[in-house]
Amino acid sequence: MKKLPAHLRESFLTSISDPEILSVRSELGLVDSRVVELIERITTGESQSLLTTIINMVQVIRAEAKRAAPDVGKIADDADALDVFLQSRANDESAWTDIRETIESRRRLTDTERKLLEMKQANVDAKQLNAIITLLLQSIATHVLPLDGGRTAVNMVSGDIRKLLQLN
Repeated sequence: MKKLPAHLRESFLTSISDPEILSVRSELGLVDSRVVELIERITTGESQSLLTTIINMVQVIRAEAKRAAPDVGKIADDADALDVFLQSRANDESAWTDIRETIESRRRLTDTERKLLEMKQANVDAKQLNAIITLLLQSIATHVLPLDGGRTAVNMVSGDIRKLLQLN
């Protein structure tokens, strides 16, 4: 990290010493907050009422245009109102697209967090491994020694375990 700029060095060192560096819980919280924010952007109208409003606006504009009203400004105003309304709907659709993408990001983060938790649970630390080996050797000594008449079997198993531990 010799080439790391000085202004990044402190945050880098903090990051690599963080015991929770592999956790994505904070990212999940951020994604959840973003989903709520996106949902709040959406208007509360039902799709059918929105469609009805659009149809009515188009009919009004069409009727005014057919009358060839001298008040062309009114037709333009109605067209502007329709444009604003449609833009609102387009913004809602954009928000839903953002929500779907954000939920997909959350799903991937959740999957990553689950895998990390599974990996943590799958790992056996040195103390646990030592306890398992000790218990195994005690069990062999208790159940095999009487059959063996000596420590030959226990010594052989102990040697094999030592070899195995030296490989790792």
